[in-house]
Amino acid sequence: MKLPLAVAAAAASAVLLSSCGNSPASEGTAATSAPSTMTTSSAATPTAASPSTPPAPEYKVLRKPALANTLLSLDDMPNGYADTTTKADQVDDAGTYCHYKLPYPEKTYVTRNFTKGSGFSTQLISPTIRQYASPAQAKASMLKLLSTLKTCKKFTSAGESVKVAKVKADPVGEMSVAVRLEGSTFAIVQGYSLVGPSMIAVGAGGVTSLDDDAVGPLLKKQVARYTRSATA
Repeated sequence: MKLPLAVAAAAASAVLLSSCGNSPASEGTAATSAPSTMTTSSAATPTAASPSTPPAPEYKVLRKPALANTLLSLDDMPNGYADTTTKADQVDDAGTYCHYKLPYPEKTYVTRNFTKGSGFSTQLISPTIRQYASPAQAKASMLKLLSTLKTCKKFTSAGESVKVAKVKADPVGEMSVAVRLEGSTFAIVQGYSLVGPSMIAVGAGGVTSLDDDAVGPLLKKQVARYTRSATA
């Protein structure tokens, strides 16, 4: 999925991977085109549902401010982190794993960056949500990621060789996967979860160390927070 590699040769900060990204132009149109009252089902309604089968949840397509409000906050982070999110972070303009082609652009992109330390000791945690036009588009994006990870083991980005590997992680959401990226100047672990019309990600990165144990619990918390808002 989309990937801003933090490859500052001398040691600047570690930057996290983003996923299923989009161009700044299409991201920018989403805030005005996605009404907060629209609902969409994550699965087709069966013609004759079994009494024991619960109905598929319906998700509201949230406007950008409402979607941003569902992101994890500083209070959710481990001790020592500060919210260092900038306006530039809100532009999803990076590359993809092994440069694969995205099946659909997201409609709305929101993220926050939390960092601690400095120089070689910098560590970063970043929750991200990419909301698509429909659950079908979000599912296609997740399936494309899973398919790509079957063969994508190494690629080059910004002149740096990047190793790619799936890592074990507890399932969360409708589908999920965790990925480790490793270059000569950074390491990143990022978890992805499919929830209705959105791809949700939480990642941790660093130059010499990273809080990879925080990724799983924070992803579960992020999925729960988004689900409450999108189904209320």
